[in-house]
Amino acid sequence: IMVNCQSCGAVNNEDSLSCVACNRTLQVVCPQCTGRNPISAAVCNQCGRILNEKNDPKLFQQKTGDPVVEMYEKPVQNPFTTHYPKDAFLKVVLGGFIFALLYISQILSGHPFILLATGLVSGIIALWGLVEITFWVIEDSEIEAPAKTAKSAEVFPESYSKSLPNAGESFEDLEKELELSAQIGKHAEAELPPAEKPEAAQEPGEDVAEIAPETQNRPKFETLAEFLSDGIEKEILATREKAKRSPGNYALLMRLAQLHEERGEISLALENLEQCIKFEPEIAEIYLYHGILLRRHGNTETAKQAFLKALELNRFMSKAYYQLGTLERAANNIGEARDLLQKCIQLSPDDPYAHYQLGMIYRELGETALALMEIKRATILHPTDSYGHSKLGQLYQQNRQHDLAIAAYSQALSLKPEDPFVLERLGEVLAAKEMFERSAELFQEALARQFHPRVETMISLGRVLRHLEDYAEIEVLMNEVLRLEPDSCEGAFLKAIAMIRQNRSIEAIALLEKLTENPAASYEAWLELGKLYQADKHPDKAVSAFIRASTSAPDQAGIWNNIGILLSNQKAYDEALKAFKKAASFDYTDPQIASNLKAVQKKIETSCQRVIDTRREALDKTPDDLDSYLDMGRAFETMERTDDAMMAYQRLLAINPEYVPGLMAYAELLRKRGKLKMAMRCYREILKLQPENADTHLFLVQANLNLGFLNEALRHAVIAQKLVPEDPRVHFLLGKIYFAKGLAPRALKEFTFVAASNAEPDMISWAELMRRRLARTN
Repeated sequence: IMVNCQSCGAVNNEDSLSCVACNRTLQVVCPQCTGRNPISAAVCNQCGRILNEKNDPKLFQQKTGDPVVEMYEKPVQNPFTTHYPKDAFLKVVLGGFIFALLYISQILSGHPFILLATGLVSGIIALWGLVEITFWVIEDSEIEAPAKTAKSAEVFPESYSKSLPNAGESFEDLEKELELSAQIGKHAEAELPPAEKPEAAQEPGEDVAEIAPETQNRPKFETLAEFLSDGIEKEILATREKAKRSPGNYALLMRLAQLHEERGEISLALENLEQCIKFEPEIAEIYLYHGILLRRHGNTETAKQAFLKALELNRFMSKAYYQLGTLERAANNIGEARDLLQKCIQLSPDDPYAHYQLGMIYRELGETALALMEIKRATILHPTDSYGHSKLGQLYQQNRQHDLAIAAYSQALSLKPEDPFVLERLGEVLAAKEMFERSAELFQEALARQFHPRVETMISLGRVLRHLEDYAEIEVLMNEVLRLEPDSCEGAFLKAIAMIRQNRSIEAIALLEKLTENPAASYEAWLELGKLYQADKHPDKAVSAFIRASTSAPDQAGIWNNIGILLSNQKAYDEALKAFKKAASFDYTDPQIASNLKAVQKKIETSCQRVIDTRREALDKTPDDLDSYLDMGRAFETMERTDDAMMAYQRLLAINPEYVPGLMAYAELLRKRGKLKMAMRCYREILKLQPENADTHLFLVQANLNLGFLNEALRHAVIAQKLVPEDPRVHFLLGKIYFAKGLAPRALKEFTFVAASNAEPDMISWAELMRRRLARTN
């Protein structure tokens, strides 16, 4: 199973800890049980050890606290009841004093009716004060928190109230606004336009144009836009008139700012909001709206300060957390954005936009399960938005849950039947389920709905038609693709496939040869070209093409087995043996590969044994024959009898330690057995005997590269290049040196030379891999 990197999209093995292309961490290893977990996992899936508290919503809630409990523990005081009821206390004191004075001093004892009336009045006054104090105590006292009960799992409802339709914007608009914020964040903050004070910012006491009285003849409008614009203009004038009569009414200035925003006059709206803040500096919603307008105007840092001020005044304002979260997401501060949006959802669980934004953050973190949960909740809360359903479908498609993806895309199409994007995605899902006929219909419908037919859609249709074996239609379609994008590798490849199936191999070879000049060409192009060369009796070209295909082909065993067969037919048994061994390393259970490997090994062993017997007979006659020892050692090496080979080389060097071919063979065997230092010592002795020995310089290049001595490796490589300028080994090692030094253009040049040469298969494979990587980056 292969997985895609969420950062660069590169394909990696399922057990990869980091991306091979961008080195981004893909999995976290638990230090306790060494189990592998997703990058954003909070606890280990196997042993339960805490890995990262920030990634667990439950741990986050425990750490930050439940906002509802906080509301009970620290209620926000009512600004209208924070004063003490002095009048009520005075009434109680006055009524009680009069009552006590009358009945203790007996002043009016001779006038019972007056005494009774005065006593009743004083009692009523005191009782009135007591009632006011009682209401004040009830209103201003802390609310008793409910008794703690065992926590139960919260179940998210399957649908939202039908009587409360969502009147918000589309999720697609959120993405566009996010992209705009990210672009603005890359540039310096825009300054607010100074100078001219607009009419909207006039002090309410200044003269304002009177509203023209309505006449019986209403103006006629040619378009709806003119009608709406006229309505906004009249409402602005009316609101200004009201603001003139009520200078301190911040609600009117807020309304005026909203009207200017509707008309696209953000600067005027900001001027009015600044007046609001002067009149009422302690109202949180003014700062929230001020921050929203500042963000749209491009002043992201100032907007952030406004949102923080809103939270300072009201820490339970969910929309302030939401706006801060979207700002952090636009700035690519994913961790902070996630925490803020989680806080927003704690305060407002039915906010679809917070769920959507949090789901997209989880998607960026690679947590597909959490992303699916949040996006699904967003679609439950905002069921009429097709964009949300399409995003949910994409997540299901990415997770290979094809049936659920079909359901989500179908829901999106029921809301927006002519959406070409969703039609294309649904076609991809059906193609993955091998429902090719219906998939082709959907791709064709998507093309019909697109204003400008997309090349990607036509290529997807071509892939499906390939399964349906409609090659004539593929060729017509790919001709259109190549007309729109002449460098399209996929279009050229599908056209070549159509030509091959229509028995036009000569045209297909020409097209594939041109295609493979492009570094972005896929392994399939090289594979098909190799098959054509093989059928056309060009084994050398076929081997070269198959080697280039092997750099990224999934069926490595089959390709290397095919290479081995071609080399065997050319009687290059040593190279064929290497190819079959490599094929067996990918699939040791394949009986055909095992049979081919045994057949080649038998031929090589028979040949080597013949050489050994012949050389032994020669040594019986001439015991000091150095070439006989050398040939015997090489034969033993081929048969993997390294101890016998070592003995043969040692006997040779005992006779003549300055015999360079024997010394080189001995050093090479030492290298293969892992004794690098001894091998380097031998090669240095060879250079003393033959300073211009290219193979020795090449070995020292590789040895110094392995040790990290780049400058020493480069010195030997330059000498070797002067001695054998066309040797692909020199250029391959130079490419590695330049790559290690960060000189990508030079490295690309060297690897390109090797990839086009007749070097050994493994070297060509690696050179082609590096060439593609460097060319794609370039």
